[in-house]
Amino acid sequence: YRLSRIACYVEKISEVEYSYRNTAAVGNGDVNNAFEFFAGVGKHLDSLSNLQQDINDKISEEIIGALRYEIGIIRSVNYVLENHDKMIKNVMEAHGELEHQRKAYAVARADVRVTAVAAQAEKERIERAEEKVQHLETNLLEFHNCVIEEMKRYNEEKQCKLQLLIQRLAQILGDEDTNSQLSSIQNLSKMLH
Repeated sequence: YRLSRIACYVEKISEVEYSYRNTAAVGNGDVNNAFEFFAGVGKHLDSLSNLQQDINDKISEEIIGALRYEIGIIRSVNYVLENHDKMIKNVMEAHGELEHQRKAYAVARADVRVTAVAAQAEKERIERAEEKVQHLETNLLEFHNCVIEEMKRYNEEKQCKLQLLIQRLAQILGDEDTNSQLSSIQNLSKMLH
């Protein structure tokens, strides 16, 4: 974009130079101004700008689009890992609740004033807490195994996809010799000094 703006600026200079040359020629003035130079520089910068925009379009279409897809995959993986962490937290909380129920049952059994029915109720709470822990641990183990397999596959594909994207970016940038384009801009800059 900026290169295009500079090209437009230089082309406007060439228009002024052209008008000045025509005015000077009418009055028998100096007609050896820099119209051709500025016109050539403007066209060259404009073609460079178009070339760079074509390269940017290819990068946007082929590389950025693929990266957006990969970012979606990464977000999905991150979401799965967050759920895994939540499941671990739930198991830890269930273990804490189970320990609390065991202590409450021990206190109820030790207290002579507590009836057998109350002690039995505490024992049933322990059994429900144990069932909950068992259920959460089973789910976590199954989910964990799936996560491990998916992470292995993700890591293998990540390396391959990243390499392919970098190779394609190099191909796109290699379509045109950007170093020669830069050197021509530098040479134009030196001529203007």
